[in-house]
Amino acid sequence: MSTDVKTMNRKVFKAGMKKSHRIIHTHVQDILSSACERLLADAVQSKEFQGFTGNTQTSYACGIYMDGKLAYCSFQESWNRPPVRLKVEKGKYVYLSHPYEGHARGVRGKTDVDSLYGSDTSLNFLKSYTNVPKKGFSIVMCTCTEYSEYIESSRNLNVLTETWQRARQILLQNLKPIPQ
Repeated sequence: MSTDVKTMNRKVFKAGMKKSHRIIHTHVQDILSSACERLLADAVQSKEFQGFTGNTQTSYACGIYMDGKLAYCSFQESWNRPPVRLKVEKGKYVYLSHPYEGHARGVRGKTDVDSLYGSDTSLNFLKSYTNVPKKGFSIVMCTCTEYSEYIESSRNLNVLTETWQRARQILLQNLKPIPQ
C-alpha cells in the first residue's frame, strides 16, 4: 500500500472516529438530560415538607459533568414561580401571609444561611464542585439550601434522600440504544 493511501486512510479513519464520538457524546448527553429531568420530578413528588420561602423547592438542580467539567445544568421548573423572599436567617422571625406553600404562618430561622436565593446557591455549588471523574460523564444533584439538611436530620422529612436512593433505577430507565 502506498504512503498516500495510508495517509488518506488515516485521515478518513480519524474523521469517522471524530464523527462517531460526536454522535455518542450527543446521545449520552440526551440520556443524562432526560435522567436529570426525571430525578428533579421525583424529588418534587417525594418531598415531605411544606415550603415557606420557596428556596428549597426552587434549588433542586442537576449538573451533568463531562470529563470533569460542568457541561449542563437543569433546575426544577414545575414550581413556575420564584421564591417569595430570601432564606430566613437563623434566629429571625418572619411572618408571611402568602408563603410559598401552605397557609399564612410565621417561622423562626433555624440555621445559618447565606444571603442568596437557593437556586443561586445550587448553581454556585455545581460550578465549583470538583469531586467528579476527569474522564467520562457524571450527574450531580443537589438542593442547596442550608435548611434542607435541617429538614432531613432534625425533622426526619425527605428532601432529597429518597430520590438519591432511586437514582440508579431512574438512570437505568432512561438508557436507550443509539437510533440507527
